Amino acid sequence: MTNYALPKPTGYRMLVKPYKMPKRSAGGIILADESQKYADVACFVGQVMDQGDECYSGRDDRFSNGPWCKVGDWVAYARHVGQTVKMKNSSNPDDDDEYMLINDEDVRAVVPDPSQIRMYL
Repeated sequence: MTNYALPKPTGYRMLVKPYKMPKRSAGGIILADESQKYADVACFVGQVMDQGDECYSGRDDRFSNGPWCKVGDWVAYARHVGQTVKMKNSSNPDDDDEYMLINDEDVRAVVPDPSQIRMYL
C-alpha cells in the first residue's frame, strides 16, 4: 500500500512497478545490498499499476486483437525503455519506491509468476 497518489499515465503509456527480489533467499540466506541493487538493475519484469486512456487503442493493426495486458498483470518489458519515476516513501525515507512509465508496445509478455524469471545483467 502506498502512502501517496501514483502518477497517472497519459496517452499510450502505462505505469509499471518493477519486481523486487526478496531480501532473503528460499534457503534463508539474506542477500547483500549490492546483490539486491544488481538484481534491481537487471529487472525487466513489473506489475502494471495503471494505463493511459489510449493504451492499446487500435491506433494501428498490432492491437487489433485487443490489449496485450491489463492493470494487475505482471509483464516482461523491453530493457532500457521508459522513464524511471521515484516516489518518496514516508514509511522508509531511505528507500524510494520506483516505478517505470513505458509505452504499451514495449510489453513483451505477460508473466504468470515473476519470481520464476531469472534476471541477469
